Amino acid sequence: MKFRTIACVAMAVLSVHCLVFTGNAEAQGWPQLRGSLRNGAAPDGGQPLEWPEGGATVSWVREIGSGFSELLVDGNRLYTLFAEKVDSLTGWEYVASFDALTGEELWRTRLDSVFIDVDGWGDGPRSTPAMDEDHLYCFTGFGKLAKVSRADGTLVWTVDFMERFNSKLPRWGFSSSPLLSGGLVLMEAGGDQGRAFVGIGKDKGELVWSAGTGEAMYSSPILVVLDETPQVVFVNGRNMVSYTPQGDSLWAHTMPIGNPMASPLLVPPSRLFASANNGAGSFLIEPGNPSPAELFTSSAMKNDWSSSVYRDGFIYGFNLASLQCISATDGTRVWGRRGFGKGSLILVGDKLLVLSDNGVLSMVEASPEGFRELGSVHPIEGRSWTAPSYSDGRVYVRNHTHMACIELK
Repeated sequence: MKFRTIACVAMAVLSVHCLVFTGNAEAQGWPQLRGSLRNGAAPDGGQPLEWPEGGATVSWVREIGSGFSELLVDGNRLYTLFAEKVDSLTGWEYVASFDALTGEELWRTRLDSVFIDVDGWGDGPRSTPAMDEDHLYCFTGFGKLAKVSRADGTLVWTVDFMERFNSKLPRWGFSSSPLLSGGLVLMEAGGDQGRAFVGIGKDKGELVWSAGTGEAMYSSPILVVLDETPQVVFVNGRNMVSYTPQGDSLWAHTMPIGNPMASPLLVPPSRLFASANNGAGSFLIEPGNPSPAELFTSSAMKNDWSSSVYRDGFIYGFNLASLQCISATDGTRVWGRRGFGKGSLILVGDKLLVLSDNGVLSMVEASPEGFRELGSVHPIEGRSWTAPSYSDGRVYVRNHTHMACIELK
């Protein structure tokens, strides 16, 4: 596979955005896991993000049911998944809409029985929905994919992966987040008979294509453009695999890590990074002809469940419990900083928004020159394992049971 100019690939990346979610990225806010381009980055709207002189304002904090889904943002609407228990062993998982300015609940729809975590890490849904202009596509902890109206929560259809594809329930629940491309919902299904990865029709929920082998795990696919070809990249078991959105196999690579939970990351224009808390830690490849070339492995970045971000030749992420910057050229450690626990982060312009695992939100320079914190606020407390969402000067954060809005304007 021959890679062409950066300009060509940049134009193709824009086409991927159109495939994922039509409309203006800034206006649409945070439409799916890890934002508009599924890379943990948000535009700053041409106004560099700064920490307010008087400090950030916590607009509201609201208790919601348990879960780990990110908060989707579209204008003044929020959407997410959560669960409410009836007793210690039973309850329900819901998708709900909230007023982004007040946190007030607008509607909710019951989707499935609550997933109970056998290890006590936290009950409820793990996956983050994806939205298009009119609907949400949600995946429950027990593996039911549902299409729901954004306007009022009307349930359109449901596909039960364990029933339809004979998928096995992962120890910590179904966790992979839906990816939209054209008229398809692209998913890691973990089914048998060549149904590890599937494309499901958005209109009726029918199976359009299936491919591959492997049980369902905890990472989510990404959609990238390589050599002007849109590609869906999955990491599962020891394999990184690529398909066209229509299900045609493109290439495969045996990874030096196993079962990563963090999503793979595009390192523009044509390289792919993945990381896990085992094996080599992380690696970078460049797909080519006849097979991908592995450019480096690095023990300096071992993502647990939190995915990394990329900016100007460097990768920022959590090396277990240390916020770390590594070179995207050779994987060497540039700097690291402890004190956030096993946190998460997103990128807005040239700033990192870092959420500690105890609910402290910090703004940090995304610079290889060293760690520089610009400000912090503590809107929520407790197990904060969900990455922040950003839209129009507001940051939305969540722990296992609460969500909050922080104004940075």
